[in-house]
Amino acid sequence: MGKFSERHHRRTLAYLLDIIVHVAIGLGMFFVSSPATQNAVMHQEWSGLQVNWVAVIGFSLLTSFIDRVILQAMTHTTIGKAIFGLVIIDRDTGRYPRLRWLLASWLVSGLLAIQLPFALMSLDGVGPERPERYMLPAVRRRDVRASANRENPPTNTTTNPSAPDADQSNAVRGRHAVRDDIIGPSTR
Repeated sequence: MGKFSERHHRRTLAYLLDIIVHVAIGLGMFFVSSPATQNAVMHQEWSGLQVNWVAVIGFSLLTSFIDRVILQAMTHTTIGKAIFGLVIIDRDTGRYPRLRWLLASWLVSGLLAIQLPFALMSLDGVGPERPERYMLPAVRRRDVRASANRENPPTNTTTNPSAPDADQSNAVRGRHAVRDDIIGPSTR
């Protein structure tokens, strides 16, 4: 068995942390919404504990949707990825994916998870032609910014040698700004 790189460990741990957070919040939401379960836990009557797994899965999926689609559309990262300093990028464009692409990725990953048992039994399944296209890579946030700065060095038209140091960084960026919503040339 080969050695895993630090990068692989970071991504794997971020992914596992996301799953743990989604399931833990799903369980917590079920606990809060179920008076019978609250009563059983408060009085330590473990025989009366009734877990509705459909509700737990539903709350976990809702948490996953909020984290992987909505939060990630705003911040380019999930809770687990944020802790490990990772963001996601579109592998074809190198930019941060938009909301519709995050939604497609979330739906396809759910479809692929449902198809896994059938794939293991060697039965054909339905899915996208390029499933890897929907598996968005996680990279370190600082690498994204460093890469964008290397690809778009400042030019004479975007620098102002008379600007103070604090203003120089903004002037240097010019039209090649690396904003939080894109990587590469600014569209402003």
